[in-house]
Amino acid sequence: MYSPLSLPPIVPETEGQQSPTSDALMTADRREQKYLLPHSHSAELARTIGSHLSRHFPPGALRLPGAQQFATTIYFDTASRHLFNQASVADASVKMRAREYYTVDPSMVEIARSPQQLVRFDPVLWFELKHKRGSQVRKQRFGVPKHDVPGFLSNGSITQEMVDLQSDRFGEKASEALAELARLCQLYGEPFDVDCVINYRRLAWQNEQGTLRLTLDRQVSFYAPPTDIWTRDFALIRETLGHPKGTLDRSILEVKSRGSLPDWLAAAIDAADGERLDFSKFVAGSDSVHR
Repeated sequence: MYSPLSLPPIVPETEGQQSPTSDALMTADRREQKYLLPHSHSAELARTIGSHLSRHFPPGALRLPGAQQFATTIYFDTASRHLFNQASVADASVKMRAREYYTVDPSMVEIARSPQQLVRFDPVLWFELKHKRGSQVRKQRFGVPKHDVPGFLSNGSITQEMVDLQSDRFGEKASEALAELARLCQLYGEPFDVDCVINYRRLAWQNEQGTLRLTLDRQVSFYAPPTDIWTRDFALIRETLGHPKGTLDRSILEVKSRGSLPDWLAAAIDAADGERLDFSKFVAGSDSVHR
């Protein structure tokens, strides 16, 4: 038997459906604020948020009773660490990352013989280009099957399967959207490779209008890239990433909004001792791995 998780679900899961239009709004120009708060206050904050907003689930997530949603984010950079250096000192920066979502099924704990048997995951990696200037953020998201990633990073190879994945969001301009991501890979005159890997347990909420999305990340840990990152046939779960190079001692609340914050949210953040900071998982993770 295998029981990798000690934390129970902290709130009942309420399923919320958002349309592709509302998702597109949240990845367009928006304001982004981050707060760090004590782990001990995260459960109460999650309950408060859940009483006002519906849960938001990542693409391909299995909404099992009591399921725990995790994410593994892969950050890319050049050997000269162009993106890290820019993000560390500049008010404006670009980040290139890919995120894999997976669900841990606690009902399998009694019979699972390996961590992989507890996990359900989507084999599509969700690449993101994140442009940040001050508190304003614009994000573009692209689905890339894991087996296509090495060719895409090395020579910008775009397959028909990749184009088809973007069609719902970009329509006839799906190829153009992917080409923008490929251009970034060639901009600095050096190839991109995996810089660091970050794993965390995530809860997310979003309103129906697509003007407010909240994410609460806990158990945030930083890892060096595993050698089998593109060849493995199972998810990038934290139990298979090796010993962490660092672990964040607080939880992260991210507030993505296209307008002012509601009063109830400001009060909830204050009650949770949330400290607003210009915090970057990428900078913290890259610094932990390379120090």
